[in-house]
Amino acid sequence: MNKRIILKRISLLNFKGVRNLEVSFSPELTVLRGANGTGKTTVFDAFTWLLFGKDSHDRKDFNVKTLDNDNKPIERIPHEVSACIGVGGEDVTLKKCYNENWVKKRGSAVETFNGHSVECYYNDVPCSVTEYARKVAEICDEQVFKLITSPMYFTAQKKDFQRAMLFRLAGDVTADDVLARHPEFSDLVAMLSGKTLEELKKEVACKKRKIKDATDTIPARIDERKRDMPEEQDWARLEADIRQGEEELAAIEEQLADRSKAYEEVTKRKQETARQLSEARSKLSAREYEMKDDLLSDYHRVRREHEATVSRLSQLTNERHYKKISLQRAEKELEDLRAKREGLLSDWRSIKAETFSVDENSFVCPTCHRPLDADDIEAKRAKMEADFNANISRKLEHNKVCGMEAKAAIEAKQAEIDTIRNDIFKIDEETERIRSGKAYNEEPAVPDVAPAINADKTVIELRNKITDLQNQLDEEAKAPDTSDLKAQKQIIDGRINAAKVSLADRDRISANRRRIAELEREYSESQAQLAELEGVEYSIQQFGKARMEQVESRINGMFSIVRFKVFGQQINGGEIETCEATVGGVPYSDLNSAAKVNAGLDIINAISREVGVSAPVFIDNAESVSELLPIGSQCVRLVVDSRCPALETEYPETHNN
Repeated sequence: MNKRIILKRISLLNFKGVRNLEVSFSPELTVLRGANGTGKTTVFDAFTWLLFGKDSHDRKDFNVKTLDNDNKPIERIPHEVSACIGVGGEDVTLKKCYNENWVKKRGSAVETFNGHSVECYYNDVPCSVTEYARKVAEICDEQVFKLITSPMYFTAQKKDFQRAMLFRLAGDVTADDVLARHPEFSDLVAMLSGKTLEELKKEVACKKRKIKDATDTIPARIDERKRDMPEEQDWARLEADIRQGEEELAAIEEQLADRSKAYEEVTKRKQETARQLSEARSKLSAREYEMKDDLLSDYHRVRREHEATVSRLSQLTNERHYKKISLQRAEKELEDLRAKREGLLSDWRSIKAETFSVDENSFVCPTCHRPLDADDIEAKRAKMEADFNANISRKLEHNKVCGMEAKAAIEAKQAEIDTIRNDIFKIDEETERIRSGKAYNEEPAVPDVAPAINADKTVIELRNKITDLQNQLDEEAKAPDTSDLKAQKQIIDGRINAAKVSLADRDRISANRRRIAELEREYSESQAQLAELEGVEYSIQQFGKARMEQVESRINGMFSIVRFKVFGQQINGGEIETCEATVGGVPYSDLNSAAKVNAGLDIINAISREVGVSAPVFIDNAESVSELLPIGSQCVRLVVDSRCPALETEYPETHNN
């Protein structure tokens, strides 16, 4: 080991109930013996608190103070721990003090408690808590110190922490390490190509999943194609039926063309008559609209005037409503202003009624309480009367200004009220004028213009012309009857379409057969790819198993009695990460107390050897261990002995038993 840390001496002052204690330690083995409560574990707590500010159970919030009989901290006493340790052959003194802060606040004669402070000393030189922690860390890392001083610390940690620590100590087993023992994995190692084994495993699983997702439905799709396959038919007969039907359709189309040609002349005449009829109807509509517009012009004018008066009356009603609201508000404000002015007048009379008076005690010396001289009294009385009169003048002037402002506001508000009342009067006048007017009271009736339109010469002529053209259009020859030919055509079309639908099954059968062949080829290729990927997966599994065996072998080679199981077997045959210490095949959790202690000492030996540091090992409840595993570190045994009412220190020659 490169660095050996030795605890040589430790002193406790008022620490966790220990009033004053100093213990010296042997560089090999020291036994602290005593009944329960004599301070054995407290010594260990003091050492860890001195170094890292925590007790031996890794707690920061434990009670450092000494308690009285009522279980309350004793106030105003110092709490200190100091120690001398050897580090690589050199002595280092450490000291830490936990103090109460008592301050006397301004204006108070009593000191009050104001929290705690920590003082640190390194080789008797004061330093900050941060600097102290940095110097202690240079001696030994806190985490490493815990691992190499307590036999129970490592196994009390979570499995992930234990695994990580073991792998760090043993070093990782690389793919090349496995390949050196198992050359059959050369193809697999070549596939890694910069990837980790886990990454390759995920890549293979992803490829398998994609292939399975793509091929799982292929058998069903093939079966669906087969079930969708139409039955074979006489394709030549269907083609002949189509050709025959098309020939029959051509003959019917010729007959329809002959009948339609004879009707073309009649159609042209009907189209001309229909055009003239449409033109006459348009002229009639235009003439009727023109006459109606002229005959109703006076009605529309009177109607607009009536609607305008109704709208204006509604507007005036709304204006009067809002003016009324404004008037009420202004009258209330005027009333408030008048009340304010009355208050100012009352204040004026009160101020004018004030008289000057003096308290005779005002003419007594405030220091000696003797009456002032007559001249001083007269001078002071004159000054007080002048100040009184000046103050009365100021008050009256201010009251006058406020009164003038109130008067002006009253006059302005009265003018505003008069204006609003005048506006309301004008609105009422206009409203009465509208209500008494003819435009408002007489709503015009729509005149009947039909007689005038019906008597119009132009209208009569156009209506007669429309009647004649309509009769002429009705008398024109109707279209020839082709319903028999169209019925035959419909039957033939149906026969041809049915034959074409049946003939389309031939193309569907060919397409289905091609698709089935493609799906079968795709399925065969996918199965081959899956088989290849499953082979890679098997190689990954075997490679991982071989690597796990090497990892466990390398880890367990660091210990003398402890064996670690870092991989577990799942029900499905897979491996899971774990970390379980065993001794002689017995799991750590099932070991007795002595075996657990020795297992912890074996772990401490391995960690100390690998990190190059040893530190004092504290073994609590050491009376339960008859024979300790030899270790290369300083050992402190904490032994419970009911025969020792006070803490006793022993220095055996060896700590190997």
